[in-house]
Amino acid sequence: MPTVRLIAPPKNGKVTVRRVRLKATNVRQCLAIEVPALIAIYRSASGFEGADSAILEVRPFEGKPQLRRFHIGITASDPRKSI
Repeated sequence: MPTVRLIAPPKNGKVTVRRVRLKATNVRQCLAIEVPALIAIYRSASGFEGADSAILEVRPFEGKPQLRRFHIGITASDPRKSI
């Protein structure tokens, strides 16, 4: 598994990185397998609307670390609309 480190946190929210196991189906004749994965979750500050960004460093098991910039757009939900 690579390691992930938050280099530049978002100004209007919070990023959390978690290790999870994802289910994959129909991968090379395997009907169902679980694979380890890393996920990044962004949660905006209460009442924030607009653009935000974060930079994560992804360091693979072998090889050079890579910086990844994420651009995030937050819009207010309209309670009158149904989902």
